[in-house]
Amino acid sequence: MQSWLAKLVFYSRTGLEILAMVVIVAGIVSATVLYLWNRLIRHQPRVAFYRSRSELGHTLSMGLGILIGASVLKTIVAPGWMEIGQVAAVIAIQAVVNVMLWMDIHQRFEDENQPAVSLNPFKKRQPPNSSH
Repeated sequence: MQSWLAKLVFYSRTGLEILAMVVIVAGIVSATVLYLWNRLIRHQPRVAFYRSRSELGHTLSMGLGILIGASVLKTIVAPGWMEIGQVAAVIAIQAVVNVMLWMDIHQRFEDENQPAVSLNPFKKRQPPNSSH
């Protein structure tokens, strides 16, 4: 009975690790495309920087969350101090990424000189109202 559980956990963990890898790679590609689109096509380097960094931060957070799930499954079958330490390390990294992402978003919205950034990279920005 424990043999089939170990196999189930192994295949589930492997699937989650592959999914996390796909999410992280897709996030890197997406952030790169956003950066290049806004930097080279729209000629908005500041928007390019913030959008691509935000996209990368969100996907890294999601990928790390999936890796936490995979690590938890690993500790179910072989609960050793090494596995528990690995889970703790991944959770700590995700917490740092989430805090940095939150700080970046919070700072951007507080800065009055920072233009609002739409999540749609292909949407044209409206010029600010010049009425006083």
